[in-house]
Amino acid sequence: MSDKVRIIPLGGQDEEGKNCYVVEINDDIFVFECGIRDPDKTLPGVDYVIPRFDYLVENQRRIKAIFLTHGHDDVIGGLAYLYDQIKAPIYGSKVSIAMLKMFTRHIHKNDAVYVTHEIEPTSSFSVAGRKVHFFHTAHNIAESSGVSIETDIGDIVFTRSEER
Repeated sequence: MSDKVRIIPLGGQDEEGKNCYVVEINDDIFVFECGIRDPDKTLPGVDYVIPRFDYLVENQRRIKAIFLTHGHDDVIGGLAYLYDQIKAPIYGSKVSIAMLKMFTRHIHKNDAVYVTHEIEPTSSFSVAGRKVHFFHTAHNIAESSGVSIETDIGDIVFTRSEER
């Protein structure tokens, strides 16, 4: 029987920032990025805009990993809000994880304890029985990566592109 794959964007579609994508493979959930965006003039008094996490909270037992492609706030900024509700292992480069901790300390005024795995931008490893590959990408922050997950119907490849 072939893997059943669903891709669900929770943010970052047709906007700059708030990036958060869910990849479901059978019963397992993998989260790619969890960012914020700055509000525009239609949102007075709002500090940050984050994705809606309802789906992830309802399905948190199925979340196997959160993958970070780089350390900009549109990719990591919402993670502290999500991590308050869901504890899942975070995979990212040394720079991405350092930026996540620094952003959390600066914005949330705490030193949240994350379960993290520092990954080299050329690493291959397994999560929930799936082979995962990180690979170099070009971006204006160090150690930017793309991520691919193997399935029996083909690889799911995630890269970050800027829509400026």
